[in-house]
Amino acid sequence: MAEIISQRLYYYVFAALLALTLLTWGASYIHFGGHLNLIVAVTIAVCKAGLVVLFFMHVRYSSRLIWVFIGAGIFWLALLLALTLGDYLSRDWLPTSAGWQRLNVPGYTTHPPESRAVDQ
Repeated sequence: MAEIISQRLYYYVFAALLALTLLTWGASYIHFGGHLNLIVAVTIAVCKAGLVVLFFMHVRYSSRLIWVFIGAGIFWLALLLALTLGDYLSRDWLPTSAGWQRLNVPGYTTHPPESRAVDQ
């Protein structure tokens, strides 16, 4: 059975989404170092997605069967991301094609650049 949700709750959720959007914008100008920028951005994005799913898609007040399907979708997405990242992170040990080196593509080197001796 559908619950009656007050407009005040929608306004609070909307204000929270605006605040999180401003937080995302502000965090984009701060260098946290390493992969922490990515972690902060993804955490804020997950919070915003959670608010949208829970309140605007009315999952918060739905039956347990809906929660099972939401959980299955999140599990499937996590599985796909884990497999994709596992493939992406394992590519550093592969040798780089000589064709990419001849084209002088930035970031495609198999060894550090040679130091050149200064002519005297």
